Amino acid sequence: MREKLEIFTKSHKITLACLLYSAWGILLQGYNHSEDVVFGTTVSGRSTDIKGIENIVGMFINTVPLRIRTNSNGHEKITDFLYRVNKELREREEYESSSLVEIKGYGEVVFEGELFDTIVVIENYPLDNSLFEGNGNLPLSIKSYSMFETTHYDLTVGITLIEDIEVEFTYNVDLFDETIIKALSRHFMKIVAEMVDNPGKEFAALEMLSEAEKNKILLEFNDTATDYPKEKNLHGLFAQQVERTPDNIAAVAPLEMEYRTYRTYITYGELK
Repeated sequence: MREKLEIFTKSHKITLACLLYSAWGILLQGYNHSEDVVFGTTVSGRSTDIKGIENIVGMFINTVPLRIRTNSNGHEKITDFLYRVNKELREREEYESSSLVEIKGYGEVVFEGELFDTIVVIENYPLDNSLFEGNGNLPLSIKSYSMFETTHYDLTVGITLIEDIEVEFTYNVDLFDETIIKALSRHFMKIVAEMVDNPGKEFAALEMLSEAEKNKILLEFNDTATDYPKEKNLHGLFAQQVERTPDNIAAVAPLEMEYRTYRTYITYGELK
C-alpha cells in the first residue's frame, strides 16, 4: 500500500502528507455535511531557526490548523484539488512555528473554544532496522521499543510510516463508540484509494461508501413496507407513539454555532 501511494505522490509531485491530509479533510466534510473544515496537524519544529538546534535532543513539534475547502459545484478534479492543497501546505510552512494562541489572535473570528477537535499526526520515524539485528559491528543495538501517547483532542488519527502505513484512532469514548470509529477507518481508506485510483474523477463523484454500505442504505433502509392499522390515521398513530415513548427522540437537526456543527434533539413529548 505504501509503495503504491509513494509512486502516486511522486508522479504527481505532491507529498504523502498532502494526500493523507486531503483524504481526512474530505471525510470530515462528508460526515459534517460541510464544504469547509478545519483540523489540527503536527509539524516538525526542527526547521525553525534556533541556534544549535542540531545538537539538542528531544522532539520539536508544533500543532497548527489546516483548512480544507472544496468548490461548491463539485466539478473540480481530484488532481486539481490535491495540487491546491499541496500549494497551501507549502505556503503554510512559513507560519508553522506559530502558536495556537497567536493563530487565534490573527483570525478575524473571535471565539473561546478550540480551533479544532480532531488532529492528524503523521509519524515518520527513521528507524534503522540494522539496530534490531544485533550487528556486532555496531556499538549499540535495540532489543525492543514502545511508545505511549496521549492527546486532549476528541479524536486523534495517528498515521505511522515505517515499512507500511498504519493508522490508529485515539478517541474520547464518551463521544464515539467503536462502530463509528471502525466506519471512520473504512471510509478514510476508501477515500485514499479512490483518489489514487481515479485522480481524474470530478470531486463530486468521489465515493466514500463501500458497495455493501450503499446497498444497505439504498435497499435495506428504504425497505419500509409494513402493516399498520387501517382504521387509524397518521395523527392517531403519532399520538399513540407519544403516549408509549414520550421521552424518546423523534427528530434530529444540525445546529451550526461557532464554526462547529452540533445536533439538537426533539422528543415525541416536545413535538406533541
